Formats: sequence, C-alpha cells, structure tokens
Amino acid sequence: MSRRHAVMLGALALIWGASFMFIKVAVRELDPATLIAGRIGLGAITLALIVPRSVGGRRTLDELRRHWLVFTGIRLAGLGVGFVGVALIVGGRPEGELLGALAVVGMATCYAIGGLITGHRLSEASPQVVTLGTTMAATLLVAGPGAALAPHHVPGWKAIGSVVVLAVLGTAVAYLLFFALIQGAGFSRAALVTYLVPPIALAYGAIFLDESIGPAAIGGLALILGGVALASGRGRLPLRRAEPLESPGA
Repeated sequence: MSRRHAVMLGALALIWGASFMFIKVAVRELDPATLIAGRIGLGAITLALIVPRSVGGRRTLDELRRHWLVFTGIRLAGLGVGFVGVALIVGGRPEGELLGALAVVGMATCYAIGGLITGHRLSEASPQVVTLGTTMAATLLVAGPGAALAPHHVPGWKAIGSVVVLAVLGTAVAYLLFFALIQGAGFSRAALVTYLVPPIALAYGAIFLDESIGPAAIGGLALILGGVALASGRGRLPLRRAEPLESPGA
C-alpha cells in the first residue's frame, strides 16, 4: 500500500470511528430510522453539490444513467442494515443487543459484497459518481421509514449537529475516501478500515464520553494494528538480497 493510500485509510478510520460517538448522541432523541434517513439524505445532498463540480455535470449524469441499476442493488441493503445495527448497538437498548449484533454481521457481509460489486461492475466509473449514486439510491430506500418515525418536536442542537456531522463527514467525505481507496488500492486493502474502526471508536468513547477501556480491548488493539500492518504490506520483515555466487574462475 502506498503512503498516500495509507493516509487515506487512516483518515477514513478516524472518521468512521467517530461516527459511533455521534450516533450515540443522536439516538437519544431520534429513532434509528430517522437518523439513517437524515444522515444519508443530507449526505446525498452534499455530494450532489460537490460531485458535478468535481468531475463535471455531463459526466456525472452520464455515469449515473449507465450504472443506475448497480446502485440500486445489494449495496442498499448493506447501508440500511448496517446503520440500523450501529444505531441499535450504541443506543444502549438491552433488548436490541442480539438484533444489533446480527445487524452488524449483516453490515460487514453487505459491505464486502458491495465492495466486490464496486470493484468488478463499477471499475470504469469515477469514485465520486459511485459515491453519489449509492447515497442517492439509499436515500430512496430509507426516506419513507425515516419520515414516518420522525419526532413531533424539533430535536435539540446536539442531535441535529450530530446528524449533520454524520452526513457531511461520516457519509459524504468518508464514502469519497472509501471508493477512491477501492479504485486505487483495491477492495482488500480498503476493507482493512473495518478492523481499525472499532478500536478508534473505543478511544473516542474514552476521551469524549468517559467510557472505560479494559485490558482486553488494549490487547485487541495491539493485535488489530499488527494484523493491519501485515495485511497492508507495511509489516514485512526486510529480507537481505542474496549475494551472487562467484564463478569458479573469478
């Protein structure tokens, strides 16, 4: 993995690691479905303002028309299941622990399938348009449930601010990085972010929410960092080049 891609991977992990903290704040006042709809919808609006300026309006429309059926595929399920699972887990609802755990497993599976689809079916599309297309399609999927479960009062500024951060930074910017990583470094390298996010989320919780971190978490962090270093190619032991054998007549 190049240094540029390693920096992108680290930035993406820092952003998505922080998402858990903002989700935990937002679900105090918002139903998970409303949070998902607000996050993805506002993220799609943000990308709709950025992407045409970045790659050109004509190219954006052309690629959206050409790949629309792919954007409405399995990736939508991954987005919906994944965000619901995250919201359930950090929402502190004991009755949702099993469902949340299963949803996170489903999220990981759908992200893996979605990443493979992106690599094989969307390799010719720009990462920016892929990001815009998937968020637009996901917005259509979650807008109805999100609106139906919206609160009857205006949420507080902490909940609203958390949704804005999740939308702009945790969705728009993060997915631009994620799809650029898939295109530049391959999905296997981009998928390493899933190992980095949990320990970073624990660190954020300890720093900003006064949550405790036990010895097991610290040991797990060390193993994760070591595994990521090996998987990214940065943990290889230096090998000495074999000296050429001298010919008998030398």
